[in-house]
Amino acid sequence: MRRFDLAPAGRDQRDCIDALMQLYHYDASEWFPLPLEPNGRFAYRAVGRLWEQAGSFPLLIRADGELAGFAVVDKEVVNPGSDWNMGYFFIVRRHRGRGLGRDVAHELFRRYKGRWEVYQVSENRQAIAFWRRVIQDFAGSRWREAERVIDGRPSVLQSFISV
Repeated sequence: MRRFDLAPAGRDQRDCIDALMQLYHYDASEWFPLPLEPNGRFAYRAVGRLWEQAGSFPLLIRADGELAGFAVVDKEVVNPGSDWNMGYFFIVRRHRGRGLGRDVAHELFRRYKGRWEVYQVSENRQAIAFWRRVIQDFAGSRWREAERVIDGRPSVLQSFISV
């Protein structure tokens, strides 16, 4: 397992989260019709809401001391009774494929106990395969998957309980 740090991002790190969010949206633009603004940046909901919204937890990910991505755990759930949603999860490309994403996700699942939801748009086959492996490795037979329309897009929703 790689050494990593998963620390809450304070409001003073808003610019960092905003920059990483641009990279996240760049990757997502393959599946979402995300237009660029005239200034060359992707338009999306204001990053500041991550600190204003109750039950939203933005975190920075570092691998071997180097910034490697971010995650946001929140309560924007689809199913009544669920506790947690993986609002955003992003590992920069140079740190992918070495187990960091799996290790960070498992740590988040351990920190935030309860009923989880993680969903991906159906076109993002790579993310679906990643989350299936990660969640099954963590939850064993205690996970379920369903096809749903979420925010108007065909999606795959995984749900499980972290105890």
